[in-house]
Amino acid sequence: MCRLTQTVLAKSSHSLLIVDSDEARLTLLDERLWSFDATSFVPHDKIASSAVTSSIDPVMLTDSMPAGFDGVVLNLAPTPLVFTDNASDPERVLEIIASDDISKAQGREKYKHYKQAGFAIETHKIG
Repeated sequence: MCRLTQTVLAKSSHSLLIVDSDEARLTLLDERLWSFDATSFVPHDKIASSAVTSSIDPVMLTDSMPAGFDGVVLNLAPTPLVFTDNASDPERVLEIIASDDISKAQGREKYKHYKQAGFAIETHKIG
């Protein structure tokens, strides 16, 4: 996840919001982003979703999708993101779907949700 975060940050001029409903996983990611590469640093902050729009960090870790965020979103939660502010959709939404049956089922639900919301969907196989 740290390498993906670093890659997204390098390829985009937008902030990256990482959303996960699992607090323990967010805390672990927060710890790993501080130390995963001895030769680089990923500036980030773990914050409440209500503080996201006022944050100046390039990468923000939070537990839910805030209204008005218009950067790149990486959703690690098992459910699709719900956008409450139609005036400002994110630049891109990234979802990672593992190969196990539970992840695939969650991925199908996310796909349906985003398709119904009118998002243009691209899929990419990794590794």
